[in-house]
Amino acid sequence: DFNLPMTLNLYDYQNGKYDTVFNWYPENPQWWITGFAPDKTYNGIENQVMIGSVDFSGHGEMYEAFVSELDNEHKKYVICDEENKIVWICWHEEDLVK
Repeated sequence: DFNLPMTLNLYDYQNGKYDTVFNWYPENPQWWITGFAPDKTYNGIENQVMIGSVDFSGHGEMYEAFVSELDNEHKKYVICDEENKIVWICWHEEDLVK
């Protein structure tokens, strides 16, 4: 069973201010998470900030496998909570566009 508790949040960042595009906290564990906000106008990919989490608690071997596969290029986007086995990902599109 690969379903795990996950969250996904998307923000529009401009001029030092964040505008929430969506916050998605599904009640049931997921094997993949995605979100949409069809009523929002996006101000360019370089202004988007995504924050998500994957809760590997109870699946320590999956957590260890995930962490061990992180390369230096992607480590800068990830915070690993060793104690609770939760991975937080913060991805700012401006970093990727450069």
